[in-house]
Amino acid sequence: MATEVGNLWPEHIRPGILSPLAILRSQAEALTEQTDRVLVGEVVSEEISPRMKHTLFVVVPALDSYRYTAVEVAHHHARVYPCFALGPGIGNWRQEFNDYLTRGVYHPGDFRANNQDEFLNLLEAIFTSTPSVAALQGLIARVSEI
Repeated sequence: MATEVGNLWPEHIRPGILSPLAILRSQAEALTEQTDRVLVGEVVSEEISPRMKHTLFVVVPALDSYRYTAVEVAHHHARVYPCFALGPGIGNWRQEFNDYLTRGVYHPGDFRANNQDEFLNLLEAIFTSTPSVAALQGLIARVSEI
């Protein structure tokens, strides 16, 4: 007599999962829209084989296109999760980030996201951190001086 086996796959396996790059692009667009183009989000990607690095810059056209690095994200070229993010408000992980980017060395830490949900939480922590908010408000204030 055959026994039916239920679905053993986790709920994180579902259609509609976005890559870190797609999420960064949507956040760049959201920031541009939210600030009426005073701040313009721009995502730049580079391959550091076999990994990818995506950087979300905040560009300020009125300040000679000054560029502020909002967040950097790295992942394996073929696998977008786990990914690693570096930005204000989540600790100083520059050495660990660079170790992963250049040598593929994993370090435990708060800068790793194993799936889309964790990545969204990580980005929110970075974007809402006091240093990020202060930097962006400061740039908007500088534009108002012109």
